[in-house]
Amino acid sequence: DEILSMPANNQISIRALIFYDWGYLNPPSSGWSEYEGVTYSFTTHGGVLENLWVFTGPITKIPQEAFSNSPQSGTITLPPSVKSIEYRAFYGTKTTIILSDSLESIGMQAFQNSTIYSININSPIKELGLGSFVGCSKLNEVSISKDAPLEIIPELCFYYCSSMNHINIPDNVRTIKRMAFSYCSKLEGITLPKQLALIEDNAFDNCGSLTTIVCNSLTPPNLGSNNFTFAKYNGKLIVPSESLEAYKKAEGWKDFFYISDGQQYKLIYQVDGEEYKSYEIECGASITSEAAPTREGYTFSGWSEIPETMPAKDVTVTG
Repeated sequence: DEILSMPANNQISIRALIFYDWGYLNPPSSGWSEYEGVTYSFTTHGGVLENLWVFTGPITKIPQEAFSNSPQSGTITLPPSVKSIEYRAFYGTKTTIILSDSLESIGMQAFQNSTIYSININSPIKELGLGSFVGCSKLNEVSISKDAPLEIIPELCFYYCSSMNHINIPDNVRTIKRMAFSYCSKLEGITLPKQLALIEDNAFDNCGSLTTIVCNSLTPPNLGSNNFTFAKYNGKLIVPSESLEAYKKAEGWKDFFYISDGQQYKLIYQVDGEEYKSYEIECGASITSEAAPTREGYTFSGWSEIPETMPAKDVTVTG
């Protein structure tokens, strides 16, 4: 991983090696190249080399600030040997990044303020640094391997990713730290993993489009303040059937107006012992009373008690 020179503008002999290896004089705006056992990472502008990083041996890390504020708009595909991306390696870059399937860690502010549109982490990622993707305002989709050994979503990790509408959180995540998803204003739904134990203060603050939260944890996670403020009154919380009552009593979670196990149950209206009408209604949904039936020569005396929301069982209303 030894870095021999960084940057290396105007080094005509090294430029010639890169151009020779690519086979033409107008290489891509950024990329990787190898020549006689030496690996080069470079960016170009108008066919002219701007920055060059020279490595010996296989590349296992992208060093700090390696592509920071790079103006290029091409694509960098990280070599399969890369296991870590260090501090601000792609800070403010306009380049599209295709990550290595061997990647294990992404450092603090590694992609802060970059213009990436999506990120796909298929590797056994173990660590995300503080503010890894903070301020990536064009990032709309984040995919992380479901079985990745990632246990913590750190502070400010996706703070102000204002275009993000989808993210899957790996099954092994146990903690979501402060302001990790604050101001993700287009995030509409999120699924929280079974192992989750703690959501810190403001982790989901100012997520005004977030209306569907699915929490698979059998025990309600500890929920800090200023989370899911909009969703508590305008969205729904879906939890495991066997944990429904626990969530209805747990601090923070009990404030959700709509708590459901996602299952539908039958609401049956009977008149004089016979079924009049029936509906399939999701647990937790509001119930609107059926209009009174009419029959010539009869006066309807009213329905028996009707719950305000659908419980986790079939309900029969008589009249």
